[in-house]
Amino acid sequence: MVKAIDDVNGKLDDQIVATQAMMGSSYMRGRLKTDTKNWDKKLNDISELMEAVMATQRTWMYLEPIFSSGDIKNTMPLEGQMFDQVDSHWRTTMKGVEEDPGITELAEKENIMVHFQECNKKTRQNSEKSK
Repeated sequence: MVKAIDDVNGKLDDQIVATQAMMGSSYMRGRLKTDTKNWDKKLNDISELMEAVMATQRTWMYLEPIFSSGDIKNTMPLEGQMFDQVDSHWRTTMKGVEEDPGITELAEKENIMVHFQECNKKTRQNSEKSK
């Protein structure tokens, strides 16, 4: 589980504001300006990824007890398969985060945002059907 998200988001917001303030400086030129723009993009990508991760976590926490029952999976096999895919991705990603908790490294993983967007789509479908 991702915990202390408020601390992470607070620090992330502080960094975004500080970076944007730097970009407003008249001394920001050349490579420094390019590097600062790249850092600003990375910070915004991380912020977007954190939103997707938290959305997945909230829905996963809601659905996990429901789909851990064999009866539900037998009743809703397609939804059970979708949840299993999300569950597998979630557990693999969180194990990797536990081993290397750096958010910038997570954000740099190939297709990580796409995977979380797909997970959120699948969990939304399952969540709507389980209500």
